[in-house]
Amino acid sequence: MTEALLTRVKARIPITSRHRSSNLLHGVHHSFVKGRSFDFHDLREYTPGDEVADIDWTASARTGLTVVREHLAERRVRMCLAFPAVDAMYALAPSGERKWEIASIAAGAIGFLAQRAGDEVGAMIGTGADLERTPYRTTETHLESILQLHRQRVHESAKPGESAAASDSLTDALATLLATSARRGCMTAVSYTH
Repeated sequence: MTEALLTRVKARIPITSRHRSSNLLHGVHHSFVKGRSFDFHDLREYTPGDEVADIDWTASARTGLTVVREHLAERRVRMCLAFPAVDAMYALAPSGERKWEIASIAAGAIGFLAQRAGDEVGAMIGTGADLERTPYRTTETHLESILQLHRQRVHESAKPGESAAASDSLTDALATLLATSARRGCMTAVSYTH
């Protein structure tokens, strides 16, 4: 059985909280788009097509105008962990660790924190014809599967004892990843060059 990489990530990053959350939706990101949520944003004058349920009857009685409540819509951010230079990750870093291990710790920490905020995490591993994508999900088991897939791809691309050089420059790899990214979101490129 393979070692759980996410367990190693959690052991290396201390996550503490100054105060306990009192709300299930605490930490969810807000968008600038108006929509349904619990967070009140503003009052504005009623326009045809607005929902009757959004009318603030108390404020309407006070102002003499029909006004509706606006709320900020809550959105999940899609975090893409991009591992462009897979073939160079088997080499040793100056610290003696494998570069893929350091990359997994960094990507795991970023993904773990994104998931704790309620965001979806997916991955793009490799470049060009070898590009492999994972879907976006919010579970720790999915993040673990991303880290395991990265480890598997690194081990497939380089033989032990070899220090492979990246086939593409990091700039070219990032350009490829950005060109193939279909939706808006946050992309974190995890690479190790030295």
